[in-house]
Amino acid sequence: MKNQFPALLEYFYYDILRDEARFSVKKLFGEWGIFENDKIFAICHDGEIFFRKNKFLDQSQENQFFYFWKWKKVFLPYFRVDEAIFEDFELLEKYIKTSIWEK
Repeated sequence: MKNQFPALLEYFYYDILRDEARFSVKKLFGEWGIFENDKIFAICHDGEIFFRKNKFLDQSQENQFFYFWKWKKVFLPYFRVDEAIFEDFELLEKYIKTSIWEK
């Protein structure tokens, strides 16, 4: 039985990442973390996927993931990805690798 993921995450995990053993998804603080070999590279929140900061992403503030804590915005180094990369698995792999290894 499949997990009860949000629709985009279910599509991304099962159809794009093909539920490969190297990938996993875990609930983290109300969001969904997406991992490769236990290293987080993305967050799924509110129908969008945010990859960890890497040189390929538009790192403008309007694309940055944030949450509210004590009435203030807290920004994390994760940025919205264009779903068009889901169609190019080679490019997607590049995004994943740089999101894991680039600081």
